[in-house]
Amino acid sequence: VRPGRSVASLLEVLSAASGEGGLDLATFFKDKYVIVGASAAGLGDRGSVPQASDAALVLAHVAILDNLLNDRFTEPAPTWFNTALILIASIAMAWLALVSSATMSGICGLVLTFLLLGGGYFLFSGSHLQVAIAAPLVAGVCSSLGANLYRRFVVEADERLVRQVFGRFVAPDILEQLIADPTKMHLQGQRVE
Repeated sequence: VRPGRSVASLLEVLSAASGEGGLDLATFFKDKYVIVGASAAGLGDRGSVPQASDAALVLAHVAILDNLLNDRFTEPAPTWFNTALILIASIAMAWLALVSSATMSGICGLVLTFLLLGGGYFLFSGSHLQVAIAAPLVAGVCSSLGANLYRRFVVEADERLVRQVFGRFVAPDILEQLIADPTKMHLQGQRVE
């Protein structure tokens, strides 16, 4: 309920009306919305709401009325924002999978997941904006999987070929330099005196 509005239980209202110099109920209820409901566990007006499995349903009705009166509704995020999230998540995960180890890209993927979830939560709670979280997460996982498969079957296959061809003829430290920077591979000979 918005500040400046009062919420009183029916018992408080009736006890204030029955005393000396009591409250005039007609003036008390004038221009007000009155919702009557039970909140005790044994009275049957309890049920499941998104925030709790057992809550007084009259409170859900009050929250809905408050949202209607204050024009507070959730809105979906703009399409460009969701598309940008999908592109950023997929590019970031593919890049991480290609330039870092599988462990590091997995850790960064978890960090990205928590950032998406946290950002979506804060946008929802602060701006009443619904952000599509599933699509960026799926795009990130798929692009990471694709980049890891590419790395496994293309990049590492080239590294295995270099190890296989030069491994018998070149010192291990030089072989690691060749694998780290393939541009150093010169097949021409060089005379040293």
